[in-house]
Amino acid sequence: MADADPHERIKQRAYALWEQEGRPEGQSEKHWHQAETEVAGVNGGDEASPGTPGAGEHICPACEGTGRLGRKRCTTCGGTGRVIEVPEP
Repeated sequence: MADADPHERIKQRAYALWEQEGRPEGQSEKHWHQAETEVAGVNGGDEASPGTPGAGEHICPACEGTGRLGRKRCTTCGGTGRVIEVPEP
């Protein structure tokens, strides 16, 4: 997803948000706006969108950020679509 053009990244993230929320109808603008905000890296201050280098948070490789594998919750990320990189002590 990081190699895609910004429009494609927004589209993919909006789709992932829609799926994470249970595919609700009539909320495409909300999901698109949230995706634009995340892709632009404007998340209310010091939060970085998943996949930002050095942030320690990445898009889940198993579900590609959707939080779901088929009809089930992704067990790799627990349904969040994100994985946290924990540094070794």
